[in-house]
Amino acid sequence: MSGIGLAIGAGANVALGAGALAGGKWLAENWGKEEENAARQAGRRQGVRLGEAEQILADATGQAVGGLNPYQQAGDAALQQQQALSGALGPEAQAAAYEAIAQSQGFQALEQQGQEAILANASATGGLRGGNTQAALAQFSPALLQQFIQQQYGMLGGLSGMGLSAAGQAGSFGLQGAGAQAGYRGERGAVEAGSILGQQQARTQARQQLINYGLQGAGLVGSLATGMPMGGGGGAAPAQAMPPGQPTWSY
Repeated sequence: MSGIGLAIGAGANVALGAGALAGGKWLAENWGKEEENAARQAGRRQGVRLGEAEQILADATGQAVGGLNPYQQAGDAALQQQQALSGALGPEAQAAAYEAIAQSQGFQALEQQGQEAILANASATGGLRGGNTQAALAQFSPALLQQFIQQQYGMLGGLSGMGLSAAGQAGSFGLQGAGAQAGYRGERGAVEAGSILGQQQARTQARQQLINYGLQGAGLVGSLATGMPMGGGGGAAPAQAMPPGQPTWSY
């Protein structure tokens, strides 16, 4: 083969090796991008779904706690009135609480009925103007007021106890909801971390694949340019020159 033919063949070989190198690079980059995008999309989708589940849980917890708010508010108001009746808020608050009961329609109605019953009984027995009747009237209203105060305190105790129970249930719902939300957020964090690691793994694999194709392409270029097989060796060893002065035998 002439020198021109050898040069053309070598150039074609070099071009073929360069094409193989470029093709390998393109494949490595595209494979890595596809895996990276898949990891990213999977992470986003899982994160969205977990976020939706967390929002549903938060709404349900809020509704459960909100349904107990009226009981808590009633319990708070009842406890405050109990404190006033017991004197825990001071003598002025206690006197105002007693006066509120004395002025209530229920107390005044029973007071009037009781007084009329005492007077009717005294009239029937002929002791309407007697001292016993006046003493009974004088003692009746304070005793009735004390009875009303005790009854009111007991009813308020039922309301305050109900409020305390509602507060405990609301706290329990809140803690359970918070724990579940923390679990969802932990899962979202794990998904995001897995997505990041998956993307990085895809990029790392792509780079390694690129290096492998680059090495193979470089070896192919070298072997085609020199005419030697990849990996070196394997060709015929060059003939060694005879030392000068040695006789050449011929037959």
